[in-house]
Amino acid sequence: MRLPVLPLVMALALLGPALTTSGCGGTSSSTMDMTVPENVTYVATTDEALGMLLGTAVKTGGTVALLEPATPTYSIAGAGPFRWSVGSLAVVPQRYPSFFGALAYAHGHPVTGTATYLRILDASGTALVAAFTTAPGYAPSNTDAAALAAYLTAKGAAATVTVELTAARFENDRVTEGPFRAPSATFTLVP
Repeated sequence: MRLPVLPLVMALALLGPALTTSGCGGTSSSTMDMTVPENVTYVATTDEALGMLLGTAVKTGGTVALLEPATPTYSIAGAGPFRWSVGSLAVVPQRYPSFFGALAYAHGHPVTGTATYLRILDASGTALVAAFTTAPGYAPSNTDAAALAAYLTAKGAAATVTVELTAARFENDRVTEGPFRAPSATFTLVP
C-alpha cells in the first residue's frame, strides 16, 4: 500500500520549524528562551552556546570564583584582566532533543568544554561589558574601557560596578553541567 506523499510533505512543512534548533540562538524545540543580548564579545565561543546557557536555570553546588582583581577598586586606565576559577561543577545533565542532527555552525565551531559568561553591570543592572569565553579570564577591550569610562564620567565617585560570572560545561554548544553563578563582586571605578 502506498501512502499519499502530499499529506506527508505538508505535515513535515508544518512541524519542521517546531522540531529544529535555530542556528543563531533564536528558539529551539525545547521551551527555553535562547535569545542572546547584543554587544557580547565572543572568545572561542558561539552565540548558540550562550543562548543555551542563558536558557538554562542557574544551579547550586558548583564552584565558580572571581580571583582578580583582588582590590575593591578597578582602574579603567590600567584595565587589568578579570580572572576566575571554575572548580567543581556538579554534574547536572541536560539533554535537548535534536531531530535533524547537530546545531548549525553559523558562527563558528560549537563549544565543548567550560565557558564563562562575564557581565560588568552598572548600578541599575545594565551590562556595560559582556563577554563569553572559554578562557579563565578576560581583559577588557578598548571599547569595554570606553564604556566603563563613560559610566565613570556620568556617575563620578559613585560609579560602582558589579561583576557577575556564570559558568557551565558544554558539549557541542549544549549545557551538560551547570550553569553555576559565582558570588557577585562590587568594584568602585577609578580613572
